[in-house]
Amino acid sequence: MIISKITKVAIIVILGAGLLLSGCASQDTGRPRTLNQLVNDGDGPEWLVKGGKVFSGDKRAFYGVGSAGRVRNPSLMRKSAQAQARREIASQFKVYVAALNKQYMADITAGDGDAHSEEQAVTDTLKEVTDATLQGVTIEEYWEHPERNEAYALARLDLDSFLEKVRNYESGKAEYKELSEKVRKRVEQNSKKAFDELQGELDKQ
Repeated sequence: MIISKITKVAIIVILGAGLLLSGCASQDTGRPRTLNQLVNDGDGPEWLVKGGKVFSGDKRAFYGVGSAGRVRNPSLMRKSAQAQARREIASQFKVYVAALNKQYMADITAGDGDAHSEEQAVTDTLKEVTDATLQGVTIEEYWEHPERNEAYALARLDLDSFLEKVRNYESGKAEYKELSEKVRKRVEQNSKKAFDELQGELDKQ
């Protein structure tokens, strides 16, 4: 009877240990958590799943989230994620500038001179200023997935830096001097409207 009780206890202990080990094994060999799960568990920043919406209280700025995976070289993976984040900002920002250009064109009337020439000049001006502005994109944060070979980067572009470059823009052509001043005024007047429209389109996606 005593042997029987000892045997039962031993079996229970062995079974309990087996279940414990089995649970650990399944936990270790389970699938990696998704980004949403990591964020919900507090193991990842919110911008991974919400992008720039996390910073809705911030002043006007563009945000881009880039990712890279399956890259053995850590330095290369970081650079790839950062480059992707910058590309995302560039795509958003060019849509914003296109909206500014459209609003400027809407202000041109038949009595303002050669509308076609002015349109081309404005387009060239905004392109030059855009190219200069995008060089100022900064990487705010970098994060690596703890359970798989993936990296994420958050890039930011301050809209005020763009407006500052517009204010300081000077065309090299004498006939565009007056135009440059008109561009500056129109861009500043329409910048908030264009930014809000872009944010509205992004929220729909």
